[in-house]
Amino acid sequence: MTYSIRYTILASLCLFLMGCSMKGVMLSSMGWLFQDAVGALQSEEDLTLAEYSLASDIKLLDALLRSKPTDRVLSTLVVQGRCSFAMAFVEEEEPDRAVTLYHRAMRDGLRALEHVPGLIDSIDARNEDTFVESLSRVRRRDMPLFFWTVSAWAAWVNGSRDNPEATSQVVLVERAIGFLLNRDETFFFAGPHLMAGVFYSSRPTLLGGDPQKGRHHFERCIELSQGCNLMARVLLAEYYAVQMQDRGLFEEALADLEKSGATCPEELILMNQVARRRGARLFLEAEDLFF
Repeated sequence: MTYSIRYTILASLCLFLMGCSMKGVMLSSMGWLFQDAVGALQSEEDLTLAEYSLASDIKLLDALLRSKPTDRVLSTLVVQGRCSFAMAFVEEEEPDRAVTLYHRAMRDGLRALEHVPGLIDSIDARNEDTFVESLSRVRRRDMPLFFWTVSAWAAWVNGSRDNPEATSQVVLVERAIGFLLNRDETFFFAGPHLMAGVFYSSRPTLLGGDPQKGRHHFERCIELSQGCNLMARVLLAEYYAVQMQDRGLFEEALADLEKSGATCPEELILMNQVARRRGARLFLEAEDLFF
């Protein structure tokens, strides 16, 4: 029985027995139960099983979230799930669809962060000063939700270069990433550095890009994760080495990915499997990437 089916049955049975008056309590409890399921999914080695499980879990979480759209735990799981699904299973083959998924995840996250004074208004007004001020009001308990929301936001902006609405938010995304780096650079295996690496390495200088700064963040992610976050090596090759036409670094970053990460935390098993697959595909394209 898959994770999603098991928890669907549990939720339905409990809601039926306890009645609608307990619905809010049960929805919050379901969020915590799904956190355990996410942990199991993160340690899954089979990419096909993970893809189908994650897709079904996202739909169930969507249904639960409709009844309690600002629930912090449920919102975090939805945003994390949609963002992870887009990155792991959609982005390489269907980039336009991935952009849509990132945008939906971003909107879900921002809706759940409406309680942060001034945050949404400053984004709508594209006001950098008031946005930076509002970041100081993000509470520590909101940090997982904020991290995944910014991750989705940055991915949406990065994939929407021809969209004026997205490009008008580049500065705000940069400020949000900077806030994450200052608050906790180690969060989710140095995830803020991975985010910053892509942000600075993938953009032209005129649009806020800085390849050397991007390389620094990728290498800092590798350092802080003790080499366990293999995605940092893959994205260093994909975004920095290709742009700088540094084939030596490209090959070094992608070398021995299959043999790396065996002793790393279980929470990175799935992500590292995705990184190995992405790295292998990237390596096969090397002749077309370097001139």
